[in-house]
Amino acid sequence: MQPVARALLFPALFCALLAGSLPVQANDPLPESWKVYEEKYPPISIEQLTTLMANHNVTLIDANRTSTYQSGHIPGALSLVELSAENSKLHLPRNRQKLIVVYCGGPQCATWHKAADYASVKGYKNIKHFKGGLKEWKAHGKDLETSL
Repeated sequence: MQPVARALLFPALFCALLAGSLPVQANDPLPESWKVYEEKYPPISIEQLTTLMANHNVTLIDANRTSTYQSGHIPGALSLVELSAENSKLHLPRNRQKLIVVYCGGPQCATWHKAADYASVKGYKNIKHFKGGLKEWKAHGKDLETSL
C-alpha cells in the first residue's frame, strides 16, 4: 500500500469507528441494527412494567455498567455485569417462558442489546425492552434502588 493511501486510510477508519459508537440523537432515524433489535425484542411501556413488577411477573436486567447500576437501578433489577460474571451467584429464573425485561440508560442507549442477547442465548424467548430506561423511570418520579 502506498504511504499516502495508508495515511488517508487510517483516519478514515478511525472516523468510521467513531461514528458507529456515537449515541443516536432523538430525531435521528434508528440504525438498521437497532431496528432488528426493536423487532425481535418489543418495547414495553412504563405502565406495563410497573404493573408486572407489582404482580412479580417479570425479571429485570440492567445493562448499565457496574458503577451506574450501583448508584441507582430499577428496584429488583439484576446487573448484567454481575449476572454474566463467571462465578456469579445471580441466576435468571428456571422458567424460560418467564418475561425478561432489559433496559439501560435511556432511549438513545443501545447497551440493552447485550442484555437481550444474553437472555436469548440462555434460552429465554419472552424478552422485551424498556426503551425509556433509567431516564424515563426517574422522569416519572420512580424510586431507584442502590447497592453501594
